[in-house]
Amino acid sequence: MGGNFLEAGGKQVNHLAKWDGAEWSALGEGIPGNSHPVWTLTVVGDDLYAKAGADEWNGKWSKWDGQEWSSLGSQFDGVSRLWGFGNDLYTTGDFDRATSNLDIAKWAGGKRLRLWNFEGNAGSVQAMAATRSGDLYIAGWWTRARGVVKNNIAKWDGHSWSSIGSGVADPLNTDWRVTRGVRALAVLGRYLYVGGNFQKAGGVES
Repeated sequence: MGGNFLEAGGKQVNHLAKWDGAEWSALGEGIPGNSHPVWTLTVVGDDLYAKAGADEWNGKWSKWDGQEWSSLGSQFDGVSRLWGFGNDLYTTGDFDRATSNLDIAKWAGGKRLRLWNFEGNAGSVQAMAATRSGDLYIAGWWTRARGVVKNNIAKWDGHSWSSIGSGVADPLNTDWRVTRGVRALAVLGRYLYVGGNFQKAGGVES
């Protein structure tokens, strides 16, 4: 559990705590040098990744291997969100910090393999889901990218990106304070479930 707190179960935990079914405990002394809330936690294999900072967009990433914390340093600069599926780690963000473009990458062998860049089209990935066969679904808010992937949702099959029908569109609430597009994805069996601020999926009212 991570957030803006210093104690759990009466113990000093410094924004991060572990529940073992009976009691709370700290993860070491917390992220070294961190005095900010923890915004994101993701498990990849046996490692726990945490993002802490003054806000959820400009935090720093660290990794807990079960024994100690390590900083992920500059290689994770610009990473806004991180997802883990089994032993696979995916990140999104503006990796070069040179534009407002969106990058999507998979990490393998300590190296970042860039899977996609919106190339001038502003975008936001707000959800990911993976199937047992290895297909990766991403969703968020964008209209068109690379001339193919459109309307807020796409699939990566390990080799290329493709659209999911005509995607989802038409936000229910156009207030700028309400995030548009897809906010949640889940895979159950052969079905993909999609939720968010939209009223049409594949042209069908939803």
